[in-house]
Amino acid sequence: MYVIYLRQLHEYLTSFRAQIGFAVVITFFLLSGVLSALRITQTQLDDAESQRNVAAKLASVETVQQGARTTLQARTSPTATECMSEGGLHWFWGTVSTTAESGRNMGFGQARSRNYWMGSFERLDWTFIVRLIFSFLCVVLAYDSISGEAERGTLRLMLTCPISRIRVAVAKYGAQLTVLGVLFTIGSMMSLVILMLMGSVQLSWTLVWKYFLYEAAVLVFLLQFLWFAIGI
Repeated sequence: MYVIYLRQLHEYLTSFRAQIGFAVVITFFLLSGVLSALRITQTQLDDAESQRNVAAKLASVETVQQGARTTLQARTSPTATECMSEGGLHWFWGTVSTTAESGRNMGFGQARSRNYWMGSFERLDWTFIVRLIFSFLCVVLAYDSISGEAERGTLRLMLTCPISRIRVAVAKYGAQLTVLGVLFTIGSMMSLVILMLMGSVQLSWTLVWKYFLYEAAVLVFLLQFLWFAIGI
């Protein structure tokens, strides 16, 4: 089984279609890192401007009554993981307006974007890459892993060895999962490096465990999708 596993790895690494897929994935991760860094920087600038506006508004208050009637706005804060999954930070309802006099919610609003038309487009985050690019790559790698061997006549030769069919399938499945997992790790690490170099993300234990939690979720997704792809 180990020999089949290594053979399948070698086949994927030397395959032209796989190399094209790898290049596409790395390119998307690099673009995701740059665009996420620019968005985070803009978000930080917008938050700083909002805080200055609040400070100026409070500084202009002269009486208690005027201060009680001043409309203030609370908004959600970034979690530094928007590069993994944007989660509606820029388009979902994320602001609440209120006054000290009323003590009630004066209305909800979008957190940082007033462009409702742009809200219908997806962000180029890691979830987008996994859901679209990796799903397609699963099919590209696995669609002929069994049928292709049968067409080339190598499957019958392989089964003459003292190894069960289940072990052959598991070896191929493991090779595909290894390639996709390593590819995601390399791409996501490159994206994080870009974010850290541009000062958009600070390395911390919270970010590390969120990254590993996200990677575990990605591996579960790939586990399920590869089964469907092999079945094709």
